[in-house]
Amino acid sequence: MKKKSKKSARKKSAAKTAKKKLTNPKSNVALKGTVAKAKRRAELRHVPWNSVEVEALNPLLGRHFVVESNIMQLENILRDPRYAGTTFVMIHGGYPLEREAIWLAAIKNVYMDSSLMEIAMYPSSFKDSLRQWLETFPDKITFGTDCFPYNEILGAEESYWLGNISARQALAAALAEMVSSGEI
Repeated sequence: MKKKSKKSARKKSAAKTAKKKLTNPKSNVALKGTVAKAKRRAELRHVPWNSVEVEALNPLLGRHFVVESNIMQLENILRDPRYAGTTFVMIHGGYPLEREAIWLAAIKNVYMDSSLMEIAMYPSSFKDSLRQWLETFPDKITFGTDCFPYNEILGAEESYWLGNISARQALAAALAEMVSSGEI
């Protein structure tokens, strides 16, 4: 009798666990098993993005990372002493919160990247953001573009050109204003 009850209890427990995994997607580790071990090298398997939780994509950020959220919510992670040796580059400059995000560059290992902003913003708006960045932390700014072929008509070459021209105009205007006001 005791053997049967232990065996049936194990079966019930296994059934509950299986049912729980089906009903609770968080119980599955999203990236577990994505790399198959071969005899000599690892092989990457395709994982549908909609099956991966955001937290599993970057364990460093854990539950603090929320897509489309306020970049300023990263401050507690950026100031965490465990990551003092990690260089953080705020891609897209924290856009659309680039004016607030520059204050994150006060942290020793944080840098700002201007990619996307030269395409997403008018040069006059980009100039205002660049001027603030240059006035605040000029040694913490990097340039980048998020240019790619948008469609058959606007290819990569055209979007690179547009990004480059917009960034140059904005930078020239920001520097000209700073020179005329005697800041530099």
